[in-house]
Amino acid sequence: MRKASKKLLYLQTEQINDCKQKLLNQLPTQCVGGETGDKQII
Repeated sequence: MRKASKKLLYLQTEQINDCKQKLLNQLPTQCVGGETGDKQII
């Protein structure tokens, strides 16, 4: 169950690619923004 949740979260994070790239320039921790709110990037 946890693995499935992680995959879903990963897919949701992929949708906010813009925010993801901004984090790559800094520290890949978490991204605040998007339609669902906070997103953790591992």
